[in-house]
Amino acid sequence: MTGKTDEERAGTAKTPEQAEILERNALKASNTRLAELARRRWVELRARDTKHGTPTDVERECIEAVHALEKTKGTRATYTWRMFKDRGIIPAVDHLVQQRKESAGYNALVAAGLKRHAFEAVVLRNPGVFSAEAVTSSRERLGPDWKEP
Repeated sequence: MTGKTDEERAGTAKTPEQAEILERNALKASNTRLAELARRRWVELRARDTKHGTPTDVERECIEAVHALEKTKGTRATYTWRMFKDRGIIPAVDHLVQQRKESAGYNALVAAGLKRHAFEAVVLRNPGVFSAEAVTSSRERLGPDWKEP
């Protein structure tokens, strides 16, 4: 035992590949907390390795959300990436969170313990960047008592 906390251990991953290995090993050892933290670290590291120019902090959060979705579903989020390219990142997220029905991606993120990476969570952390309608839709979907985990 190294004496490090799970948070410290997850933070040692320097590449998405290292985070993925840590996640697999944590799951084998039935350490679901470390696996979740390693998954979050993977998303963070993957978003840094982006081809989207120099995004703002909020845009980076949106990019992290897409990578979290891809990690969770195991498929590329082609439609979302295309929408980011065609509309811009912030307008695309603004549009996506206003959809009436919860997406399969949203439900997958919630099931994987990555709700903080849902676009709705990004919107509520940054309400001044998105439309009032997007903030309202996000609050309704996440619930009035939602707090950052």
